[in-house]
Parts: sequence; C-alpha cells; structure tokens
Amino acid sequence: MRADAPSEGVTEVISREIRAGREKEYDEWFRRMLAIKRGASGYLGTTVISPAGANPRVRYIVSRFRDAGALDSWRKAPERARLLEEVQEFATPYYDEATGLETWFGLPGRASFVPPPRWKIALITLGAAVAVNYTLRFLLDPFVSGWGLLLDTLLFTALLVVCLLFFVLPGLTRLLQGWLYPAAS
Repeated sequence: MRADAPSEGVTEVISREIRAGREKEYDEWFRRMLAIKRGASGYLGTTVISPAGANPRVRYIVSRFRDAGALDSWRKAPERARLLEEVQEFATPYYDEATGLETWFGLPGRASFVPPPRWKIALITLGAAVAVNYTLRFLLDPFVSGWGLLLDTLLFTALLVVCLLFFVLPGLTRLLQGWLYPAAS
C-alpha cells in the first residue's frame, strides 16, 4: 500500500503494554482517546488487537485515515499530545522482537503476531537449505570447480540465500501453514 494514495488510505499501528493493575485506567483513557479521534478529519476507524498468550496486557491499536495528510493532522493535534502524555502513567510503548528468521514465515494474506516455534523454523530452514544447496551443487559444480574456495563459497552462499528468501521458504510456508500455525488454520 502506498501512503500517498488517497483512495487506499493510510494505517497507523501503535502498540502499548498496560502496567499491571492499571487496566481499568487504560480502558477509560482509550475510550476518551477514541472519542476525540473520531472527530479528527479524515479518520476512518480503529481496530484493537489484544493477543492472548505470553503477554495479555499488550494492545495493538490499528487506526485508518483517509490519507497521509489526515494522519499527519491527527499526529499534530494538541489533544493527541495531551492524551499521549497522560497514557504514560499506565501504559508503555511495546515493541515486538524478532530474531529474523521468523519474519520469513508470515502467513500469506494474514497478519500474525505470534511466530511459529523456533524449532519448527530451524527444521524447515535446515531441510530447505540442504535441498537447495545439494541441487545447486549438482547443477553448478561442473562450471565453477576451478574458481577457488572463496569465490565458490560466495557464489553458493548468495544463491542459497536468494533461493531460500524469495522462492523456497515462502512456498514452504504456504504448503506447511497448517503445521506452522495450527491455531490460524
């Protein structure tokens, strides 16, 4: 999605972790914030995602605006600044962390905040890397056998990463999505 395309709108995603015991205050604050946001020019709506699991105090606030200008106006609104200062008392910004490989395993057409277990990622990546490496070696070794260790390693590593990232892992994610994401299937 292009942020400058007015017909598509723009999306703002903010995540917060509510401090223990401050849930009621956060909910009251959120209702007031939403009432004010509804009056903002170009505001289209908000969805709140409260994932269960390891940290049920996290809230993802997904808001849509008509265009980038409307979002920018909301971000500059004095009421928003006051609300953001107030929320610091009972919630803190929350950032998801990813080791890197789980970002290769996204569900096609779905957003998921819970990556598959690392052992599943490792198993699929190992199997895919062995298969791709073996195939590349079988096909290309006759042509690059005299290149020397450094060039040989560089070529095969680059091809392995490109094949895994753009072709093999996205395909395996679609093929094995019921096993990777049993709750989402």
